[in-house]
Amino acid sequence: MEFNGAAFASRLVNWVQKSIKMYQSKQNLLMVVGDDFSFMNGYNSFTQIDKMIELGNKYQKRNITFKYSTPSIYMDAIKAENVKWPVFYDDIEPYNGDRFEYWSGYFTSRPNFKR
Repeated sequence: MEFNGAAFASRLVNWVQKSIKMYQSKQNLLMVVGDDFSFMNGYNSFTQIDKMIELGNKYQKRNITFKYSTPSIYMDAIKAENVKWPVFYDDIEPYNGDRFEYWSGYFTSRPNFKR
């Protein structure tokens, strides 16, 4: 099977357009790649991400730019848009890590209350 860069870019752009609908910001989308255990080989992982960025920028026909960023650069872009975020006061749903292993408050700003 031959790799088709234009088809990959089209799927990537479609994913971005579908995802951006769920965000307050309509100009900046944080696209997180991987998780704690996904990428054990940094060279290989970043090479693949480099290809994804290159193909996304080369073949897409919309006004979208794919690039590496940092959380602070992303937040600066969001602040420049004057995006207003809702404030969430309740607890979030428990996290299930394994069978019979549930954590509540895993992402809370008040972890000492959850002990």
